[in-house]
Amino acid sequence: MSDPRYTPQIFDVANVEAAKRIILTPENDDSTDERWAKETPYLAGEFIDALAVTDASILVDCGIGRLSKELIERTGCTVVGVDISPSMIALANVYISSDRSIGCAPAGLRRLINNGLQADGAYAVRSLQHCLTPADDIQLICDTVTFGALLCVVNSVYRLIPTDQGWINNGEDIVEICARKFDEIEDRPIPQESVHEALRNSSYFKVFRKPQP
Repeated sequence: MSDPRYTPQIFDVANVEAAKRIILTPENDDSTDERWAKETPYLAGEFIDALAVTDASILVDCGIGRLSKELIERTGCTVVGVDISPSMIALANVYISSDRSIGCAPAGLRRLINNGLQADGAYAVRSLQHCLTPADDIQLICDTVTFGALLCVVNSVYRLIPTDQGWINNGEDIVEICARKFDEIEDRPIPQESVHEALRNSSYFKVFRKPQP
């Protein structure tokens, strides 16, 4: 059998409902919609608390923007959404439907950084686990946020890389990679009422801080 080939095309979807099913797969007795309804408000509240989000905050997100929409509606903050999938970026604009949201590819974010963008914080929810080169993506996040800014990471303990042979775990440790650029400052518990127990036991919620130079 040939080596697995990275296939990010799985994230190229036609509509919001398809995007939701990719972002939050059904787990045990919880459907995609049930997970969306339970996990989204919980995580938004945690991020507002951890990142001290206000209407002046500029944050970095990725994906279709389920947390962006919630955070913008609750706080009036501004969110820069980053994704490798053009369809996810386009659908995020439709789903969030706010002038406080900006969507771009990683190369676009790099151009914004080069032109002076500095974000007040960032969060990555079950996205770094899918990245082919997470060290590059974490470096991009690090370059985007100001010194002392926080990064919230909710992730599976396993890598889930999309390939032509299914989802692959190559053994890379996302926490260790984050710790190369950020200081880990908190390991937050994930309450069972917000996330199914089986998923909670295979996930983590960590908060990192970008150290001062």
